[in-house]
Amino acid sequence: MKNFQRHPLAPAVNWTILPSIPSDPSVEAIKRCYDLEYLLLGDLRQLVDEPPTAQTRFGMLVTLDRLLENLPRRLELTSEQGYMAEVLEERPNWHDRIENLLDANRDCISRLDELRRRIARELPFAETARRVSQDLREWMDSLESIREHEGQMLQNAFALDIGGEA
Repeated sequence: MKNFQRHPLAPAVNWTILPSIPSDPSVEAIKRCYDLEYLLLGDLRQLVDEPPTAQTRFGMLVTLDRLLENLPRRLELTSEQGYMAEVLEERPNWHDRIENLLDANRDCISRLDELRRRIARELPFAETARRVSQDLREWMDSLESIREHEGQMLQNAFALDIGGEA
């Protein structure tokens, strides 16, 4: 039986009531990564709307540090058996699509690292906060798009085929 994971931007789920998901330590770690990502993105969305103060900057840096720890870890965990291996098993001809999505994940992490470096070095923060906040919003939209694309690929790979490929 295939294991499906919830969309990381969806509200937290009480995973204990889902009996079809085995108690595999790596699955549990992936769930924790998804939950942490959801919470950190919520924090970051609040921070980009705050007035540009030293405290806001510090909060952004702490949140970005946690994201930069969590996102590569989530990617590593989901790649242990091969990134989106369950999709490739069903749709081997989607290899290029999946590679593009994996590259998009890596690029998204690199872009976040660069944004974090900009926030850390640009002084005074009040003068650059508006542009940095806009760049962070665009980055969050990009990550959300990647997560939606991952979810759509999973759904499409296992959708009932009527008249050909999904």
